[in-house]
Amino acid sequence: MGAGSNNNINEANITLRPVDVFYGLRNKDKVTTVADVADSLLGTYFDFDSTDIDGTLSLYRLHFGGAPAADGRTLIDAGAVTGLSAAGVASAADTALTANAGRFSNCVSSADLFVEAGSMGTVTAAVDGSVATGFTFLNQVVGDKFSFGATDDVSLSPEFSFVDVTASQLGETLLDQIQNGNNISVSVPAKEVIATLFQKTLGDVAGDNLTVGADIVTGVGESKRFTNMKALSKELMLRPSGETDLTNAWSVWRAKPDLTGLNFSGSDLQVLELDFSAYRDGNRPSEVSLAAFGKADKGMLV
Repeated sequence: MGAGSNNNINEANITLRPVDVFYGLRNKDKVTTVADVADSLLGTYFDFDSTDIDGTLSLYRLHFGGAPAADGRTLIDAGAVTGLSAAGVASAADTALTANAGRFSNCVSSADLFVEAGSMGTVTAAVDGSVATGFTFLNQVVGDKFSFGATDDVSLSPEFSFVDVTASQLGETLLDQIQNGNNISVSVPAKEVIATLFQKTLGDVAGDNLTVGADIVTGVGESKRFTNMKALSKELMLRPSGETDLTNAWSVWRAKPDLTGLNFSGSDLQVLELDFSAYRDGNRPSEVSLAAFGKADKGMLV
């Protein structure tokens, strides 16, 4: 082997990488706009909030021209929308939000503007300003977040299925393959086996939680039979421990946990084995509709 043959090896790219695991929902608001009549929207505004995975809030104020007070918020100017229809007003707001550097996602459908927080967690729902727009505000998804705490050897496994293309003239020679499906599964061995973990993963999804007085009992019964599991799934995020952004994070948009094992031992640490299945999320760009690697805290709504 000649000298310099290993020059393409970069030790900085070789690492041990434990991850922090989060499970929850990103707050999502629907804002239904109205038409501007003779500059009726000039100087009006509404407020919305976003959050990162560590719970740091960012506060925004979207206004239509004028110069409202910031009140500690980042101002986003959608400009004067003189004479525009409700759909035109929504489009102008969407354009202004997209051009802003803030870490949140947005999209528009006719007169409906959708704004989603940059990460899972609790934020205040969007509200009209003191100089009111007259828009209608609906908090479609209430944000929440659960941290798994200590875990052991988390693994993520992409899976692809292909149809082989052959020709009888060439026997079994492989000419091409057509991808006809893909899936992602995640294995999370959780070591902090507490009641909240059962409630969030088993009770909120395939099992159920029963409130008895001041107590919550989690179990498996008949209440969720014939229920669509996708509607009960949440986002699963894996972020390398110690990192302060999402450069190397995975976001699995709609993940369903299955409890596959729980050990009882006097000599081994107790571990709750959870396997997550991923569902396609049609609200995400087609390139990353199952999961996204990287800074998936902006531009993630379609």
